[in-house]
Amino acid sequence: MPIRYQITGNNLKPDSFMARVIQGQRVGLDAMIERIVARTTLSTADVQAAVTALTEEIRTVLTRGDTAAIDGLATFNVSLSGSFASPDATISRDTAQLNLAIQADSRFQAAIAAAVSYERVVRDIKVPIITSFYDVATAVFDRYTPGSIIRLQGDNLKFDPSRPDEGLFLRNGGDEMRASVYSNAGARQLDALVPTALTGVVQVAVRVRYTPNGDLREGRYQRTVNQA
Repeated sequence: MPIRYQITGNNLKPDSFMARVIQGQRVGLDAMIERIVARTTLSTADVQAAVTALTEEIRTVLTRGDTAAIDGLATFNVSLSGSFASPDATISRDTAQLNLAIQADSRFQAAIAAAVSYERVVRDIKVPIITSFYDVATAVFDRYTPGSIIRLQGDNLKFDPSRPDEGLFLRNGGDEMRASVYSNAGARQLDALVPTALTGVVQVAVRVRYTPNGDLREGRYQRTVNQA
């Protein structure tokens, strides 16, 4: 499948435009492992063990302050942030502002650029775009826990929580529930409390008005989500 994109106005440069990738489905590690197993002679356990060992080794390298370089993929290193009143300041594990930097290998980036194709998507009107659905309680994508926080990411998600016809709506068959408690309702991220009565397989939608008296517009998540 091609990379889908839109051409949108550039707020930083008036009278100019920029390309924005429309994020596709999130492919988790389990799905990638299944694909690796399907095209190799390795077992699922072998691939899982190798991925786990590599992740642990990268973590070990970084905790020593070294740089982890995986040729053909990426380079990982750490840095510190902060402003101090004295050159004698000390940093502890509790006070450190640690940053993790990941730089893609130029060969990896070039291989992707050589393989992709592109498809321009033209939307006549602005609508909510949902690219991922994450259950904070279980730290799992495309699952939800009744009574817990879920996190949606995407674009054009900001709405007016005081209006009952705007916000996050969850439909189980013919029954639809609106999330009524939100800890974040930003343009690219929405955090909401799942109704405790919600069960089963659910369709997810966000409804928004972009002007006070504008039309109500809806964006739906491409996949259904299930109870954790």
